[in-house]
Amino acid sequence: MKSWAFPLSTVLLLLLGGFFLGFSGGVDDAHITYWAAESLARNGEILNYNLDRVEQSSSLLQVLVLGVLRTVQSWRPGSTRSGEKER
Repeated sequence: MKSWAFPLSTVLLLLLGGFFLGFSGGVDDAHITYWAAESLARNGEILNYNLDRVEQSSSLLQVLVLGVLRTVQSWRPGSTRSGEKER
């Protein structure tokens, strides 16, 4: 009976630890990627919150795709980049 108690408790502890600790790292990366894409769409360059030119996302391709989609989504016919009407 004691022969399986230690391996079972070890596996259970590792699974619970991985469940609670494994998901915490991905949340902030989504916000960092969003901010970089939003900055790219608004300013035409990737800026951090201090307006320094720093590439901070771990997935540059996703930032580029999201930035392009954000620019296309916010563009209206007859408008410029800043949203003002052309004359």
